[in-house]
Amino acid sequence: MTERALTVYAEVRLLGAHMNTPTDEQVGESLRDAREACGLSQRALGDQMRESGHGHEWSQPTVWAVETGRRHLRWTEAVTLNRLVGFSIGSGTNETLLREAAAYRRVLAALSEGSGL
Repeated sequence: MTERALTVYAEVRLLGAHMNTPTDEQVGESLRDAREACGLSQRALGDQMRESGHGHEWSQPTVWAVETGRRHLRWTEAVTLNRLVGFSIGSGTNETLLREAAAYRRVLAALSEGSGL
């Protein structure tokens, strides 16, 4: 295996090792914290999501289900929630994602160069 191939292999291993994907329960806790920090009830947040103009059919039970980890949060919903209540999935997530994306791009570049992996 070439030195370049070894480097790419190491990055792939690190990429897998550093995936800190939060659980649905952790996402729900973050949403609850953001909602409560804004002084909103679950019903009020559901109403705001429905009225956001992005096609989210939310209600109080939807908010409850996401906050308890019983329902997955969709990416488009997370974006809207960020605008409404400052919701983010977790501290450091953006930096982690940027690092992982850079490593992934290097892997793709090496593969397209025919590194022999």
